Amino acid sequence: MAESIPKPSSPLLPHTSSPRPPLGIIKTISIARAIFGGACIFTPHLITQMFQLPLPRGTELFPRLFGVRDLVVGELLWLTLRGERTEEQLKQIRRVVWANIAIDSIDVVSTIWEFAMGRIAGEAALVTGGGAAVFAAVGAAGLYQIGW
Repeated sequence: MAESIPKPSSPLLPHTSSPRPPLGIIKTISIARAIFGGACIFTPHLITQMFQLPLPRGTELFPRLFGVRDLVVGELLWLTLRGERTEEQLKQIRRVVWANIAIDSIDVVSTIWEFAMGRIAGEAALVTGGGAAVFAAVGAAGLYQIGW
């Protein structure tokens, strides 16, 4: 008995995409980024201790500035997730997620640079750069989930 070979016009795989792609990963990114940003703003000493980075007295401004960035980007991503799942909305979501990936990638490169110059210890580089790399990878997974 001969197997039926799919014709070029018929799909090789069944159609599985949904009109409303799942956005769980992207929602997680937005929430985590906003929470981390708020923590940097309100508890800069705790955050820098977590990342094993020194925070000399009078320099609390720097983690707070970093926190504002993450809080705003997380909130922006959250706001793009509201409403219908039109192609235009997905385009906006992709744009903001790509911005998140760019931010995290620059953080990874900056961490590697600081470590290579001997300005931060290995543990701090691992936690800081590793965290940024994880966020970039999760962002890429979110993009993959909604179709790059």
